[in-house]
Amino acid sequence: LTYDRSLYNVADGVLFFHKSIAWDLSNLPKDPRPAFQKWVWFNIESPTNTARKAGLENLFNLTLTYRRDLDISARHERSPICVSLRYEDYYSTITSCKLDLAFQNSMHVDYITEKLNGPMVAGTVPIVLGPSRENYEQFIPADSFIHVDDFSEPKALA
Repeated sequence: LTYDRSLYNVADGVLFFHKSIAWDLSNLPKDPRPAFQKWVWFNIESPTNTARKAGLENLFNLTLTYRRDLDISARHERSPICVSLRYEDYYSTITSCKLDLAFQNSMHVDYITEKLNGPMVAGTVPIVLGPSRENYEQFIPADSFIHVDDFSEPKALA
C-alpha cells in the first residue's frame, strides 16, 4: 500500500476516497486504467450522507465502506445521560454501563456500524436504531440486543 502515484501503471488496485474526489473529477488518474487493475471506491458514510458526484457511475470495480465512530458516548457519573468521551476512555467506561444507545445516523439495509460492535465487545447491551430487527439478526443473535422497533413508543422503550 502506497501513496506513490508514480506506481499507478503497475498497481493491482487503486483506492479512491469518495470525499477526496474532486467534483469535476480532475484529480482522477489521467492515464487509462490498466486491464488488470481494480479501482476501489472507498467511503465512510451511509448512502444518505454521501454526496452524489456525476461521472462516477460504472467507474469502480469494487467498493469498500467503513464508518468510524465520532460520537463515542458513555454514562455520566451523576446520571444515565450520555456525554462525550475520549476514545482512549471508551471501553473502560462503557464496561460499567448495562445499556448503550447504538443509533445509526441513517437507515439502510446492512448499514450497521461499530456503534453496535463497541457495546457488545464491552459486555454492554446495545439498544439499536437502524435497519430492521431481522437485518440485525443476520449478524448477531436475536437476544443480544434491544431494537427500538420492539416498542410502540419511546416511553415504552424507556
